[in-house]
Amino acid sequence: MLGDAFAGAPPAGPARRLAAFAVDSAVVVAAAAVAFAVTRSTLIAALVLAELVVGVTVWEARTGRTFGNLLLGLRSARVEAPFALGSPRAGSRALVVLAGAAVAGVGQWFVVGSSAFDRTPLRQGWHDKVGRSVVVDVRAERASSGAPAGAVAPVLTSAAPPALTRAHASVPAPTPPPAAATTRVAAPSVPVPPAPARSVAVPPVAAPPIAVPPVAAPAIPASAVPAPAGPQAAPSPRPATAFVLTLDDGRWTEVRGPGVVGRSPQVAADERYDHVVTIDDTTRSVSRTHARFGVSPAGFWVQDAGSGNGTIVVLPDGRAVLAPQGARTPVPVGATVRLGERTFTVTEVPHVQ
Repeated sequence: MLGDAFAGAPPAGPARRLAAFAVDSAVVVAAAAVAFAVTRSTLIAALVLAELVVGVTVWEARTGRTFGNLLLGLRSARVEAPFALGSPRAGSRALVVLAGAAVAGVGQWFVVGSSAFDRTPLRQGWHDKVGRSVVVDVRAERASSGAPAGAVAPVLTSAAPPALTRAHASVPAPTPPPAAATTRVAAPSVPVPPAPARSVAVPPVAAPPIAVPPVAAPAIPASAVPAPAGPQAAPSPRPATAFVLTLDDGRWTEVRGPGVVGRSPQVAADERYDHVVTIDDTTRSVSRTHARFGVSPAGFWVQDAGSGNGTIVVLPDGRAVLAPQGARTPVPVGATVRLGERTFTVTEVPHVQ
């Protein structure tokens, strides 16, 4: 069926797709009817109808969303990857639907419902095959993963292993080895016995004074003196590790603080970034401000900034994690971050004492 990057989202069924198309048609026709009622002009109503059709097509091309898709939890995507369609594919799909509408004004419903005739798991309609697209049911994927309806993807934190992805959220975490469990539990659960000298009460005994000639103590190096028992001072914090962000065109940036990346990143006046990385993207699959990134004590992280095509972290073992908007997703060393059709890799700069 679909690749791992779709994170388990199945192709949508024909009934849901027809319902979404009905919602889109109702919105467009209602707007045209309002325009006609206000102006009493058939020309203006036709212009409003045409503009809304073009607007919805462009919206779907850039985000995979329409009015009906949003209401029913569907997304239009490229058949080979969970990215927005882009103008060429979305335009070709729309032309097939419009050609169907030319057949007695109802042919578009047969075009949209033609996914019921597809015997492959992709459930593509005739317009999907022309546009090399697929419509996925993101609501079904969220329900199967146990996430709430408003969630986009589980967030990887330092408390969860990097191998936990959206596609594997239902698999229980492996049980740690017994030795590791004993090491973690034994130390805090077993009380440390006090020293014998403190636990045994010895009555004071008056001893006769003994004359001891003064003896010069030998010099003992400081390194030979054992550390005193009891709480130790916390070690000085380790300087922040630097990482290298390498784009797929060979350009690289050494990262030591927060940054933003995109086709033309926009930074608000109240935001501070040490790095602003601009990516040249003629296909416009990368949003203007696509993602934010930075360095924390746990390592490198990335956060989607509301991009159209999403931000995907491809782990070194090949599994993919969709970075949710507004939450930091850890990026292990050697992982690849995909922004639309462009990528960058993350490597660590060795720390020198």
